[in-house]
Amino acid sequence: QSPWGQLSKGFPTRKKSNPTNSQILVRRNGRPMKRK
Repeated sequence: QSPWGQLSKGFPTRKKSNPTNSQILVRRNGRPMKRK
């Protein structure tokens, strides 16, 4: 956790309603994202 409260260690830190979230198709480790 950062000094201003940002989570780390693999926790999701992006806002769910970000418009560019749909453009992220593959995770950083190469695995595909789970689509609902």
